[in-house]
Amino acid sequence: MKIAHLVSLQENVPPKSKNGLEFVVAWLVDELVARGHDVTLLAPAESKTKAKLISIKKNNTLEKNVNNWGSHNFSLWNTSLVASINTKFDIIHSHTETITSYMPFISKPTILTVHGQYNDSFREKYLSKKKYLKYFDFALAQYKKINYVTISKKQEQNFLKCQKYYFKKHTTIYNGIPMEKFGFNDQPHNYLFFIGYINKDKGADVAVRMAKKLKMKLILAGEISSQEKFFNTAIKPYLNKDIKYIGPVNFKEKNILYKNALATLAPISWEEPFGLTLAESQACGTPVIAFNRGAAPEIIQNGKTGFLVNTENEMIKSIKKINTINRLDCRQRVEEKFSVKRMVDDYEKLYKKLANK
Repeated sequence: MKIAHLVSLQENVPPKSKNGLEFVVAWLVDELVARGHDVTLLAPAESKTKAKLISIKKNNTLEKNVNNWGSHNFSLWNTSLVASINTKFDIIHSHTETITSYMPFISKPTILTVHGQYNDSFREKYLSKKKYLKYFDFALAQYKKINYVTISKKQEQNFLKCQKYYFKKHTTIYNGIPMEKFGFNDQPHNYLFFIGYINKDKGADVAVRMAKKLKMKLILAGEISSQEKFFNTAIKPYLNKDIKYIGPVNFKEKNILYKNALATLAPISWEEPFGLTLAESQACGTPVIAFNRGAAPEIIQNGKTGFLVNTENEMIKSIKKINTINRLDCRQRVEEKFSVKRMVDDYEKLYKKLANK
């Protein structure tokens, strides 16, 4: 099949020192090419892919934005490009919601994988009020053309609030990771690991408090990303020879940190749609202890591949019994549910279903 994959121009595919959807897109696209599909990726020119790469700009726009102007406008232009050539493909697969603005000009089956958190403001402000709803007839007719893919059942449940308006065609396909790129280790070192943006939502402050209370070693990895005040007040005072912040890490570095950790902490305080780090950690055999939020209950098998907790005290108790987890169970869980093979199998089924309509 001829498939176009579209991302925003904020970040390379795959990214250099962060996690997220660009890794998923890279793995998805390369596996589709390996299976014989004719894939075109519209992404920054610095991206590394087995697909045909089209870019309207030499560099990504992440570090060169002026009040997000570059990010927004270049992504819109990138989307307009795929709309202008959409008839060359069997399927248009977007990973950016800018595709919604161009649906009047796209005649081919279009998929939007929703990677972000659900935002209810549009429904609450406009769609739920009859006096406004009639003004959105044309827009909603365009949104209804889209085949939405949510990346967890929890995310799908949130979007179902909009089913009566536009969320008509939808399915859930979990993100997948390449198992061969994550090394398994059943003889971990004695430290806890946290990886992600250093902010309140991700719970970096909770992680350092856990380590201090338990007098355990902790390694924090990730970008501060405009959260200097949070870092200086909630993280920096805890840093010492046992609690270390090492900054952003590349793929090879994080793999080593995962597999040697006793456990990975994910004390999230938001409805995270998936949580790639949860799957990656378990792929290395390292159990995850997470707050019971977002998609964490779908990724972690409580008591078998990690622990789901509701309070900091419960997290402390779970850390103390982490050795009851069989690290091989963690690996097998990801092989079964969250591999690239399984993800691409699911997307292929969807592509064929849409192309044959």
